[in-house]
Amino acid sequence: MNVEILARVRPPKRGEHFSLNLSGTRIQASNGTGHIFGAVYKSESLTFDIYKDAFSPLVELFVAGYNVCALVFGETGSGKSYSLAGEKNSKAGLIPLIINSVFTQIKNERSARKDTRVQRKDINDGVVFVQFYEVFNEKVRDLLLLPHEDKYVDVAEDGPSGVHVQNATYKRVADAAECTSVFRQGWSNRTKGQTDFETRATVFFSLDLSMVPKTAKILSLLDF
Repeated sequence: MNVEILARVRPPKRGEHFSLNLSGTRIQASNGTGHIFGAVYKSESLTFDIYKDAFSPLVELFVAGYNVCALVFGETGSGKSYSLAGEKNSKAGLIPLIINSVFTQIKNERSARKDTRVQRKDINDGVVFVQFYEVFNEKVRDLLLLPHEDKYVDVAEDGPSGVHVQNATYKRVADAAECTSVFRQGWSNRTKGQTDFETRATVFFSLDLSMVPKTAKILSLLDF
């Protein structure tokens, strides 16, 4: 298993003053503490640059048949939501960019197979399912339900599936537009309250892809 840790520095807020020394892949604070990362993105970096460098290769692995996962950590106000969801009417976030790339590559895979002499037919060719849920106050809530359908789900473990969320919505999506719409719906259903420690709920967004031959791959994005 390969793990790479990246850092993104957000711009200072109005009236906020902090001093960070960025040197290559090292970030050092004014008190002398510092950390080295796989890559460091300055405050003026674009979300698309981060996607292109770090997430595009993950999407290629995902479509090729590997399970991949991205975890986003940060305190309240650090820019996690901006990085993941972006701004709906202007700058896309990482998740919409990933969704678009996944379906683009699926389309390319289909086109490539049509060009071959042997035509393989499979009802599960390029099928994508979505799950979206959050953990808040030690309860797991399905984010793909309408507000009046709000319900909590359980975490279970068995041999075939391992640790998984039981009875959560498992929604099939046909294309990038529908998948992005489903993501936006779930994103708007997140818990708006905060804990005493000023942290939001942890959200889990996952894509499950089946392509010829029938093999399942899972791409998960977690926001802590």
